[in-house]
Amino acid sequence: MTRPPADLHGAPDCEAVRAQAFAACDDELTADEVGAIDAHLLNCESCRDHVFADATFHRIIRAAVSLDDAPQSLRDRILLSLTTLTTENAPA
Repeated sequence: MTRPPADLHGAPDCEAVRAQAFAACDDELTADEVGAIDAHLLNCESCRDHVFADATFHRIIRAAVSLDDAPQSLRDRILLSLTTLTTENAPA
C-alpha cells in the first residue's frame, strides 16, 4: 500500500486519512500508517467524525453479511466453476 500524503511534519493530511479509513477498518495498513492516522485524529475532530462514521458503517455491514450464509452446495458449485475456468485457461 502506498504511503498517504503527509504534511511538513510527516503526519497524513485530512484527505489521506479519509481515503484510508476503510483500509484501516479492514486492518490493511501497517502499524506505522495506523499510528500516523491515530496521531492525526488526536488533533482533527472532522476526521475523527469521518473515521468514526466509516468504522460504524463497516461494523454494521460486517454484522449483516456473513460468509457462512451461502449454502455449501452453492460454495461447491462456485469452487468447481473456478477450478474449471482455471483448467480451461491453462497453457497447453
